[in-house]
Amino acid sequence: MKPCGGCCGMESRLARPPSKRRLDATCSLEHHPILMSSEQARFEVLLEEMRSNFRAVAEGHGSLNDKIDSLSKDYSRLDGKVDLLAMQVSVLTKDVSVLTKDVSVLTIQVSVLTKDVAALNTHAGVAEARLSRIEQHLGPNGVAKTKKPSRQATKKRK
Repeated sequence: MKPCGGCCGMESRLARPPSKRRLDATCSLEHHPILMSSEQARFEVLLEEMRSNFRAVAEGHGSLNDKIDSLSKDYSRLDGKVDLLAMQVSVLTKDVSVLTKDVSVLTIQVSVLTKDVAALNTHAGVAEARLSRIEQHLGPNGVAKTKKPSRQATKKRK
């Protein structure tokens, strides 16, 4: 018996028991007349099952490709949003920097105003004391009190 066109070396395989015989991917059952019909039926069932599994894998692969395309579109959309947010954060960072400088200037101005208010409080206290002395000097009706001449002053006049 000669090998079948060199695809599987069937002659050497015939020495193996039927359960151990295997066909190469390039072999076809038609050029192996020695195989029993039960083995041929078993191989056909196995090949059909393999074809079915390959179809399922191919369909799953197509489904995964669709999902990857969808995720790629989502990623592109999100990437654009992230870029926009990065620009907005950059603008906000600059605004915060300007506001920080403004707050620093305002803090200095409030400090100066606090010192001015303290100085005004001091001056107001002095002015209040002076006003109190003036009120005591003038009296309740705003007329200056007359002093009674002292006895010595009257003696000197005479």
